[in-house]
Amino acid sequence: NDSVNDAVQTQSLVQIAEAWQEQVGFEVLTEVLSSSLDDLQSRNAVIQAVAEFDPAGALEFVSGLKKNETEVLSQIIATSWARTEPESALAAVALFEPASLRHLLQESVVRAWAQFDPIDILDNVETLDANLRVEAMRVALQEIAKTSPKEAISRMNALEDIVENTTPFTREIVIEWSRQDPKATVDWILTQYKRDSRFRDELLYWALPRYALEDPHHALEIAQEKSKDDGHSLELGVIRSVAKSGAIDVALELLPLVIDESRTSAHALVGVAMVNSNEHDRAIRLAQELTGRDRGEYYILVIHAWADLDSAHLLEEISSLPSEPARSLAAKTVILRNLRHPVLAESDIEHARSYLIERDRARVAQMEDQYSMD
Repeated sequence: NDSVNDAVQTQSLVQIAEAWQEQVGFEVLTEVLSSSLDDLQSRNAVIQAVAEFDPAGALEFVSGLKKNETEVLSQIIATSWARTEPESALAAVALFEPASLRHLLQESVVRAWAQFDPIDILDNVETLDANLRVEAMRVALQEIAKTSPKEAISRMNALEDIVENTTPFTREIVIEWSRQDPKATVDWILTQYKRDSRFRDELLYWALPRYALEDPHHALEIAQEKSKDDGHSLELGVIRSVAKSGAIDVALELLPLVIDESRTSAHALVGVAMVNSNEHDRAIRLAQELTGRDRGEYYILVIHAWADLDSAHLLEEISSLPSEPARSLAAKTVILRNLRHPVLAESDIEHARSYLIERDRARVAQMEDQYSMD
């Protein structure tokens, strides 16, 4: 079992380092840092073990090392210390030399404290320097939200007298909550914010795509209740999420329901998902639901996605594209992509050239001239 072997190996390294420390003191820290130990987790565990019994002395020692050694070692030591004695660690790093590293170390201590004991740091947040409070609250609330989003919200509301703007905290709680229970998250947003609230739309931007995987039709209905100034990003977020999940038939059911402003982009999102699912024929047929400029924009997005995925396959299928402009677009895309990432034979490129219409031929020639000069 690899995990057991890794743990045993790390413990052995710790024992060796501790025995070595008895002979050379904290000098062992620099030896561990410069060793050929590739596993950062094991390396950090060894450094933490060496510094554990006297973190203040270890910090004092590393303050006199080379800049890069000081920066790496001091963060590992301070972060480890913060998990057992956060207030002592914070007091020590506030006086650390060089002074240029103090704020970095203070933030490291605060983050470790907030991750390890979020309730404790929130209870003591007013004792922190003002420039550390926001980071302490952010990390602590995010940590609490992993197990109880509602408690995180309650804790956040209690902090409103300490910090002017809790908006960033709300956003991060909602993002975490939506991973656990998308419906409950969306319901909370809808009850907390008025329909014309821009912040409501911002929170829905994060929560609706996840809710769409549970109830796509309802998610789209909610997206269409957005504020007037939001554009159509909420609708597209729903369509993108459903299509990327592989539920392409469900995404197709949603397309007729989107507003006109979203129509082309929504079709393109589904078309790209089809290409990524190796359903190229369906992606091409879907273009027939659009006309004029909308169809042209759709082809640009879908053909670029196809070329990025497999330009050789696009070239193989180029003759199946339904119009001369579409075939020329595919040829141009393949040729220009091959300039940046050469993978096709010259004979393939010449074959692609045979599909270029005059406008695209001129564009390709211009780009090839630029690349030849570079």
